[in-house]
Amino acid sequence: MARLPDTVMRQLLAARPYGLRGYKEEAAHWSRWSALWTAAELSHALRAALAADRALKTATVSDDRGIVTQLVLGFAKMNREAA
Repeated sequence: MARLPDTVMRQLLAARPYGLRGYKEEAAHWSRWSALWTAAELSHALRAALAADRALKTATVSDDRGIVTQLVLGFAKMNREAA
């Protein structure tokens, strides 16, 4: 687990996403938060994120905001079901 923040930071540096705090700080937060998810939840979330990514690249029915909203609300639903 000690290598996780470094691995996440390298991925952030490679992708250079906009709007994050410093990459080192963000990687530390994401690494800590990852311990709060089960393997099944992570697997479901990754599949949902991949589906949203594909939809964003090929969407003709919904706009970008609709696709991302559906993804985020899906995470909220998953969180409520786990509680």
